[in-house]
Amino acid sequence: MMKPYELQIGDYVCYDKPNGYITRVDAIRRFGDETLGYVYSIDCKRDERDPLYKKAPVDSFNVEILHPIQLTEEMLEKNGFTDNYIYDDLCYAMSCGDVIGIHINGKGGCMEEMYFTNVHELQNAMRLCGFDNEIKLED
Repeated sequence: MMKPYELQIGDYVCYDKPNGYITRVDAIRRFGDETLGYVYSIDCKRDERDPLYKKAPVDSFNVEILHPIQLTEEMLEKNGFTDNYIYDDLCYAMSCGDVIGIHINGKGGCMEEMYFTNVHELQNAMRLCGFDNEIKLED
């Protein structure tokens, strides 16, 4: 399960179950108030393999059914990252089990080594450092 504050528009997540259907966040809505609490709704396009796609290609999901997509070395290589190779000021540094280290030279001059386990974390860090690069999950 994910927390609403982890998500940004454009993030890739799974819905229905971990390693379930992949979707991209299109909108984040908050309903309720401080007294009763808040409920978050995430608008996404359904995966075309989802049996409900033909009935409702776009839907609102409760944040509680969303799951992160684990970042893998294969995903990084598919997106131009290779071990110790600088790609548009991004350098894939190392992998240690489920955690992947990336050295980011930001557009504003910030240099930081960050560690990620999920795709949306890398997407958020790239946006924060001023990169427009889109992470591609499929060919």
